[in-house]
Formats: sequence, C-alpha cells, structure tokens
Amino acid sequence: MIEESGLDQAIYAIGFEVFDTNFLIGTGFSAHYANAIWTNAHVVEGLKDLLGELRDLDPRPFAVKSGTTIGGPATYGLKYYEVHPAYDGTTQSPDIGILTVDTEFAPSPSFLPREMARKLRVGQPVATMGFPGEIAPLNTTVPLATFKEGTISALRPLSPEAESVTLENSRFVQHNLDLSGGTSGSPIFDHEGWIVAVNNAGTEALVIDQRTGEPRRVPSGNIGFGIRVDEAWDFIEWLDSGLAKPVAGDEGPYLRALPQKDYPHPAYQPFPPGWGRR
Repeated sequence: MIEESGLDQAIYAIGFEVFDTNFLIGTGFSAHYANAIWTNAHVVEGLKDLLGELRDLDPRPFAVKSGTTIGGPATYGLKYYEVHPAYDGTTQSPDIGILTVDTEFAPSPSFLPREMARKLRVGQPVATMGFPGEIAPLNTTVPLATFKEGTISALRPLSPEAESVTLENSRFVQHNLDLSGGTSGSPIFDHEGWIVAVNNAGTEALVIDQRTGEPRRVPSGNIGFGIRVDEAWDFIEWLDSGLAKPVAGDEGPYLRALPQKDYPHPAYQPFPPGWGRR
C-alpha cells in the first residue's frame, strides 16, 4: 500500500535553519500538484510568524524528504505560502495550507475523489506517517517518518455549534492514530493508499523530562483529528480559480497539477475484503 501509492516517497518534515541549526515544526506531503507540499494552515501560519520574528537572523525555511539528510539533494526551499480561505485560526475550521517548493515532484499519492468523501465510515482502517514531536532529537539530521495505523472513530461537524450531523458537514475526522506535536499536517490514508484527510489536532499534556528537566509534549489520549478530504478539494478549486493573491516580492502561487489516478472501483470501498471477519 505505502510503496504502491507512493506515500513512502511523499512525506516531508517542515522546518527552518538558523545559524546552521535546524528546527522542525511539522509534517507535509506531496499530492495533486507537482511543486507543492500540503500541511496544516496552522503550520503555515506558525512558520510565517517564526520567520518574521527571526528575520534579522536570516532564517531559511525548508521541506526535507523523510529518510534523507537535511541539506541534502532532497531538501527544498519554500517559496510561497497559502492557507484555505475559510480557515479562521482554529483547528475546527479548514486547517489546510500549502507551500510551494523550488522543484517539481514525480507523480505522487492521490486524494480520494471528492464525490467519495462522504463514503468514509466509522471503523474503517486508516494510517498516517509523520514526525512525532516527542522523538524530535531523533530527527535532527535525518528525519524519518513514523507510521501509525488505526481506525476512524467518529465523523463530526467542524463546528461544535452544529445542530445536526449530516454526510455533508461531517468533515472533522476523529481517529485513534495517537498523534502528537510534529505530526500536524500529515496525511491520513486508507487501506489502498488514498488520502482521506489531513491530520491537524490531537490531545496532549506537557510533562517534565526526568533526565533533562525540560518540558515536552506527549499524547494524553488515543484521540486525534483530521480535516476531511473534500476541504482539500475545495482549496484546490480556490487555488485553481486564481483567487489567491501574490504577496509582495513573490510571483504568486504558480502550481502545476499532476495527472490524477482513477479510483479503481465503481464505488468507494472503505473496508478491505473480509475486514472484521473471523
């Protein structure tokens, strides 16, 4: 599944370099566009804030492919930043962003087709790959993505004030993939490798490392959340419409779409054959 869909070649750590020191802040992945990395809007906004605060130190943002050395041939500079137009600064909004890079990728994993997003089901198997914050020291030279698998636990409305639950508004995917800081922006994919959501939130506690005395974040419950894939398709439609405006000194979000795979079945199959049988 991972190799066949290209997911093993599509996971990136997002960070920046200051004075030859690297800092990783989140996860991204390539899909749909040849020259872009997908992540969370809050990762994009956080990176922009950090670059602004550190501008006098000449910070250099980058995305580095999982399993490769930071600064090597699979480390790419980040050129342009954009977030979903409906993102309101909270994780319970379309928390999806995109970063353009100074290269073009080969064919990459595919988003589940928009018309099948409503066919996701509670209990179906899903997985993710990202860079958990609690093992950050292991990612300082060669970031190596961690694979986690589980199931969809609930499909919720994005807004906690929603008065009804429908197939259309259930775009907040609750799962048990046990996320932590650093995995923000990683893809959630099904048993055939189709990306069905973008991870964006988990439940964490701040604890003191008994060895170093430093605080660190650890998961406090086996609960995480992602933004359902139809929000990514809405974002693609907006990006392709030309509504995204260039920022000062930038030529704008030139994006080249890759050829997309056809879904291999006449209808979405959330469960593999024989799933749950004994």
